[in-house]
Amino acid sequence: MKELDVKSLKPDSYYTSPVFIDKEYILTTPDIALSNSILEKLKKWQYSHIYTDGEPSNKPVLAAEEDGVQTTNINEDLAVVEVKKETQVFFRELCGFLENTFDNYKSRETINYNLIVEHIKKINPFFKEKRNFILDMSNLKVTGHNYLISHSVKSAILSIALADFLKLPQHKILELGAAAMIHKIGMLKLPESIVTNPGGLKESEWNAIRAYPILGYKILQAASFPHPVSLAVLEHQERNNGGGYPRKLMGDQISLYGKILAVISSYCAAIEKRPFKIGKDGHAGIMDILKSMGKQYDEKIVKALIFTLSFYPIGTKLLLSNNSVAVVIKTSTTNPKEPVIKVLTSEEGAPLTDNVIIDLSQNKKLQIARLLTQAETLKLTVQ
Repeated sequence: MKELDVKSLKPDSYYTSPVFIDKEYILTTPDIALSNSILEKLKKWQYSHIYTDGEPSNKPVLAAEEDGVQTTNINEDLAVVEVKKETQVFFRELCGFLENTFDNYKSRETINYNLIVEHIKKINPFFKEKRNFILDMSNLKVTGHNYLISHSVKSAILSIALADFLKLPQHKILELGAAAMIHKIGMLKLPESIVTNPGGLKESEWNAIRAYPILGYKILQAASFPHPVSLAVLEHQERNNGGGYPRKLMGDQISLYGKILAVISSYCAAIEKRPFKIGKDGHAGIMDILKSMGKQYDEKIVKALIFTLSFYPIGTKLLLSNNSVAVVIKTSTTNPKEPVIKVLTSEEGAPLTDNVIIDLSQNKKLQIARLLTQAETLKLTVQ
């Protein structure tokens, strides 16, 4: 693509092909002008160059919009790019805090509940303001941290979302979030060779794994954590049918926080990428949990997860009934089967030049045919 110097561009100019901020994000399509407002925002956000395969052109004639279909305002698109970056930074900062917390415990065997709560307090307003970004788990990526860190922070974020749906009071939201953030702390007492083993553990090693919730409970009790938080860490591997560990509790023997963490931790484990395992997409993770509803997992909590994330979590790539490809960008807590999507390709598979957003609950002409496979998603990303 050709590189365009932002400083040399004239306001209200059009191009025959999409203009990109970088290889991933479209800035304008042929029907949207590079307005003075856009150019000023690019300068403000320190973008010196943008890219296109097109040529300067006159203003095109716009097609009429259909029900449930809209083209996004370019200022909104620029804001999306910035909020995605802001969300990634926020996630990385939380991972950095948890890594320091774990390192501090390993070196000094001290852990501060109030400090953890202060960081949980930051998640709640961020979630309420940027829900459609913080719940895009596919966008929450970080390098330099191990699986336990990323998994635990995602669990904390999702616990806040679930608590919000369940309308838990503020003090319980903070307790649940803190428990989710450090529910794997008992793993720090296990040999690294066991924690990172991809499989084939001996019975003695499995016994050590089954003991880590007890180790976590003892760590938190010794540090004077609130009992409901310590208990949640102890019980997050218990299962509704008594098949969990360490105490093989059943049903209502398990605390509310324990039931919530059982579902959240299992979901986050399913979608998380590890050195020996490719993470599942969000829909597959939801389906795994749904299959065990009422058996391993509490039915009320599973339903809350589905209404929080929907059957098609944000970031899920879909094949539509007209053979075009789309990605979920917004979900509804009242309609988990019909999300808002952004169309990525035409029916023939060509990248779409128009930035089209469709609310499937309003537009009945299109339906979800199926999810893209991981190979199809990877091919789409490469293109």
